[in-house]
Amino acid sequence: MLPANLLQAIAEPAGGRVVLVIGAGCSFEPPTGLPLSRQCAEQAHAELLANGILVIGDCPDPSDISALADTVVRKTGNQDALVGSMHPGRFKTAQPNQGHTLAAILLIERAVSCVVTLNFDLALSAALQMVGGSDVEIIQGPEDHGQLGAINLVYLHRNANSSPDAWILTTDALDNAWRGQWAEVIGRRFISGPVTVFVGLGSPAGVLLYSVSRLLAAVPARAARVYLVDPGLPEHSKFFEALGLPSPSYIQAGWSAFMQELADRVLDSHLQVLDTACNSLVNTHGLPAEDLAPVWATLRALGLEGLGRLRARWTLSEGAYLPSYAVSADLIADLLLAAACLERLLHARAKFESEGIVEFRDGTHIAGVIVLASGRGVYRWAKLDGELRHKLPRLQRRDLPPRCAIISGVLGGRAITPPENIILEDKPEDIVTGPSWFGMFSADELRQKPDEVRKRIA
Repeated sequence: MLPANLLQAIAEPAGGRVVLVIGAGCSFEPPTGLPLSRQCAEQAHAELLANGILVIGDCPDPSDISALADTVVRKTGNQDALVGSMHPGRFKTAQPNQGHTLAAILLIERAVSCVVTLNFDLALSAALQMVGGSDVEIIQGPEDHGQLGAINLVYLHRNANSSPDAWILTTDALDNAWRGQWAEVIGRRFISGPVTVFVGLGSPAGVLLYSVSRLLAAVPARAARVYLVDPGLPEHSKFFEALGLPSPSYIQAGWSAFMQELADRVLDSHLQVLDTACNSLVNTHGLPAEDLAPVWATLRALGLEGLGRLRARWTLSEGAYLPSYAVSADLIADLLLAAACLERLLHARAKFESEGIVEFRDGTHIAGVIVLASGRGVYRWAKLDGELRHKLPRLQRRDLPPRCAIISGVLGGRAITPPENIILEDKPEDIVTGPSWFGMFSADELRQKPDEVRKRIA
């Protein structure tokens, strides 16, 4: 269980109260699978020896990447050979793990205001691209400082897209970066909020310890909390010992497990908002008080990412993930009440799937398949009908395609659209294409004519 004030901060409705500082341990988990700082230094040192760039004894501590960088620069005049021996290509193509994906989602949701990464890999950038985080500013170095926005991902030591000489590796580069320069500006700007969490720092290598110590120095004395997250016991964490933090500041958890707990807390807050919206619709409009407990259980099982993807599909959004603030809770609540109504009518449980599809299952039997969609208060009936019919060929490829759509949030009333069998020859028993009929009902029609809708669905 995470500390109460951290859980409260991550679920704050206004957002932006948590900053994450992540290290190599966050990219160690699969499928990212990159070595920790110590391993990376030792592997690079072995390759530098094999290539004759260094000889044994040149570097006083081959497990410290900063000491190794100082040695390479002293012998060759630059750090290109070191960066090359680190194989930067793998940092460019690094695949995000679950923790990266959840961090990207928490940024999109504005629950986390900034992620400052001490890593060179682009896994978190890839995660943002996968979930559609175009509103998050990615700051790769001082040259991007003018692009800082409300929500940011900052590569403090540069990244794999930077030139080899720009990577912050040597002790001299570290010192220069912090002596009234950009890194110090970033530290003072972002590491001053109510909660700062350091995750995945691993062993206290010079390059990490120096930067983390300077970041901690930027934390105001009256800041709410600073935490260090590590999977091992606190007495075994040399980083925790080196930083001198009090024992309550230690959270024993792995990277992805920790991010999952944060995401679950945000999910709970979203479900609470939706529950309040459902109750408000029921009380204000006199709708049937449906049993929503199974719906909440299903959404909780889908997780924060699953709920955001459903919002995107139900609102016909272009992105893969739609944050909660981007659509009124009332619009999603109306669709959830419709799903609960159909659970009651069909005596089956709703299973929410991709593309906005909902299957209603009674054990192993499928009682019906529908599409849920919202016009978001801006689409008229004909426009929403056209959007859904555009998707119909893809939806019909399922073994059991949806027979109709339940829609809500549409401007105006029902539009009269020509029956499909006027436009195309209807072949309900066609073994290739299957049934061609596809109807649309509003959520209000479902409540007013439940038997008619139930027959169409079944």
